[in-house]
Amino acid sequence: MKKKIIIWGCALLFLGSNNNAQAQAFNGQGSKYTSIGWNISEINCWYAENGVGLKGRYAPVFNGISLQHERGLGDYGGLGFSLGAGFANNVYSSIFYRNALFGIPNDDYWSFVVPVGVQYNFHALQWVQDITETDLGGEKVDVFVGLGIGAGPAFLVPRYEGDEGEIGYAFFGDAQLGLRYYPKTNVGFYAQVGYGRSLLNVGVVFHK
Repeated sequence: MKKKIIIWGCALLFLGSNNNAQAQAFNGQGSKYTSIGWNISEINCWYAENGVGLKGRYAPVFNGISLQHERGLGDYGGLGFSLGAGFANNVYSSIFYRNALFGIPNDDYWSFVVPVGVQYNFHALQWVQDITETDLGGEKVDVFVGLGIGAGPAFLVPRYEGDEGEIGYAFFGDAQLGLRYYPKTNVGFYAQVGYGRSLLNVGVVFHK
């Protein structure tokens, strides 16, 4: 009887330790992550000349919502897809050079954009933790870098009567540094900073 109890105890300990080993913030192949949040983005938008509206390239700073989904492709890599909706209260502005190195501010229009993108993320914390065989908190924290690309429709909506709206297109590149933290097993918080689609992106992430 004692031998059976010892055997069962060892088996449970083994299973428990194995589950803990797998309970990482990034679980690799087949794992799924869906996030929703608020972001600030600076996206290049182009408008063709239509005789009444604007033409050329503009880069408004948009505020909006962001929906992202990522699937693990390997031990440390994941492929992500994103969909967003952004609003700017003018045609051109920059949070660094507000009045004009690359365009002319125009407050006659509101700007809207619907960016759709794809991004590859490399989950660096898990990689460092594995190669150094050091516990860096990878069961709750996920630090990653990402590169991506995307496009989508861009819209000009006139503020005043007599002006005409216009539909153009947006194109952007992404370079991101991100962090996800899971105070609970499957629900956490994330933050991303970088260039392009997400100068800043914060919100909630769900892990499956």
